[in-house]
This record gives sequence, C-alpha cells and structure tokens, in this order.
Amino acid sequence: MILPILYLIFFVIIFIILLKVTKILWKAILFTLVLFLLITGLTAYLIYKDANKLVKQDKLFLLANDQRVLAGGIITGEFEEIQYLNNSIINNYSYFYSTNDYNSLLTDKYLLIILKTQSLEELNLTVSTPEATIPSEDLVYLLEIENEEEFFKQAQKLNITNSYYAGQDIGITKLVITKDILDTIIKKDTLKLNEIIKEVQFYPDRPSILIIKQMPLKVILSLMIKETIKGGQNGNI
Repeated sequence: MILPILYLIFFVIIFIILLKVTKILWKAILFTLVLFLLITGLTAYLIYKDANKLVKQDKLFLLANDQRVLAGGIITGEFEEIQYLNNSIINNYSYFYSTNDYNSLLTDKYLLIILKTQSLEELNLTVSTPEATIPSEDLVYLLEIENEEEFFKQAQKLNITNSYYAGQDIGITKLVITKDILDTIIKKDTLKLNEIIKEVQFYPDRPSILIIKQMPLKVILSLMIKETIKGGQNGNI
C-alpha cells in the first residue's frame, strides 16, 4: 500500500508546483495529467520488460535460517524445472549467506528468493503429507536439522516414509516439506500470509517485485513461492 500512496503524493506535489507556476487551474490540471500519463506509461513499459525477464530467466530459491542455507534450487525458465542444490553447493551458499554476500549467491540468476524458517514458526496448523497429518511446528523443527542421519531419524518418528524423501535427498525433502506447509497456509489460514511474506527476501529489488508486493498476499505466495518449489521436471546439481 505504501507505493500507491507515494505515487499519489508525488503527483499532488507536482500539481501544487504547476499551479503556483502557471497560476491557472486548468493548465495545472492538464500538465499534471500529461505528466501522469507519460510517467505511468513509461513505468508500465519498464515493469513489463522486467516481469518478462523475471518469468523467463533463471531464479534461485533458498530455504534458510538466520545462520545458514538449509536447502535450495535453481528454477529454470518459466518455472518449468527446478534443479535441486547438493550439499556441497548449499555449504558454499551458506558462507555467502552468512556474510550477506547476495551478489555471490545471485551470480547469473535474475532473482534471489529467500524464505526463512523463522517465518514458518508458531503457525499452529496441521499439515497433511502423503503419509501422515503432522503439526506444523514439528515440520519446521525438522527443517532446521542439518545432520542427515538425525534428519531422517526424526522424519521416521513423524511417520514420513521413504516415498516422501524424493530419492533420500535431505535438500529435496526439505523443499517438499516447505511446499506442504505453504499449501496448508494458503488453504487454511490466508491471514497468516501477512507475517510470512514480510520475511521473504527478494534480491535485487526488481521493479516487478515492488509491484507484486502490492498484490494480494495469497497471489504472491502462490505464484512466487509455491510454484517455485513445485517446479516441473526435477533435476539435481
């Protein structure tokens, strides 16, 4: 809501300045309207170009806590494939993440999307997985586990079976769990999206992202996160 308000304030200021300069009401209105159309048209064109690149170029999605990256994937093209990151790459990314070196994370990708596990805490929701119905706090605790053996031991306690492991890979499994949590929030408690979206980081601040942040939150998460995690044909790097 802030962006439209600033936009309105800007043109009110322009109108006041033009009114003082021209001292004629209709001229001030006309010139303000012309400027409004020119600036809006140019802005719309730039946003269109940026949105087109955002959809077609590769994006990097990371699941992280305050200290390190827990899982991630590269989303190729128009969300057609997600290439899951292996542990070696995740460890390297954790270093860049801990030092706030987002440029090294981004490299040649068009957008970096970071979802923090902290934003998923205290949801008090029940999440349905293919094998069980599990409290969301138990799944968030599972996401925080870094040791692979401990992770799968805890997963078994929660009755998450091998079919859910997506090939016994801890990174892939964490992304699948994250998707299930987000799916549940979207279906059961849209109001909680307000708190989650505040924790999602986009880098850099692309023009289309600034506009997307003004959209209904359910649309944002559905398009920018859920589809990102779902991907299409899955691959590994």
